[in-house]
Amino acid sequence: MSTHSDLCDLDGVSASDLFKRELGLTFSDVIILPGFVGFGKHEVDITSKICKRFSLRVPFASSPMDTVTEAKMAIAMSVSNRNSTKYNQGFILSPVVVSPRQPVYDIIEIKRKYGFGGIPVTEDGNMGSRLVGLVTLRDVDFLDPNDFNTPVEKVMTPFDDLVTAFSGVTLSEANDLLRKSKKGKLPIINENRELVALIARTDLKKNQDHPLASKDSENQLIVGAAISTQERDFDRVDALVNAGVDIIVIVSILYF
Repeated sequence: MSTHSDLCDLDGVSASDLFKRELGLTFSDVIILPGFVGFGKHEVDITSKICKRFSLRVPFASSPMDTVTEAKMAIAMSVSNRNSTKYNQGFILSPVVVSPRQPVYDIIEIKRKYGFGGIPVTEDGNMGSRLVGLVTLRDVDFLDPNDFNTPVEKVMTPFDDLVTAFSGVTLSEANDLLRKSKKGKLPIINENRELVALIARTDLKKNQDHPLASKDSENQLIVGAAISTQERDFDRVDALVNAGVDIIVIVSILYF
């Protein structure tokens, strides 16, 4: 059996040699020796294969425990490590939309609930309907509370004053147009002026600030969710898949 004195006489051992020895070690017994590397840090790849279809461009992810990764942690991970969907996107395919007849109060409530205020206005308030304008918080910031029942069409920027792009535009082209226009939102429409997507300037800025993004084929950040092996979680799987989750982690806790 190896002894502690055997290790003290060595100028370092390899990891494989270390774990072959029948000797218990603590963290304080081990020092990682510095060594020469013949490459730059920009060549280091810390990508982790998380499953067959997806890789993360970070070496770790937060724990799939409800006491560790709640909503705020998932958002924080998406900002720093970029492995959460929906919080940052390329083409927003299901944006919040309002109709011109809705009250301004609804815009304020959308800001309170979702955290943004640039909202497309379509004829019937649905995605895929004809675009008639765009309303932002700047349009309603200084309204008296007594005027919160004012229809959105009275304060919105009308279609003729909007910068838009046609369906089929690439994400790169759309981002260039958004950057040059200095607008906060870029609606994407088809030949019938129907809204098909939206691009947000805030997402463009986040992409610049956090370039290490783990994205899917639709340029959305990938997201995972954890479930237990209990039957009560079966319905959660359906709900998660319908919500667009990319990875499902099955967690089984063993008791000893």
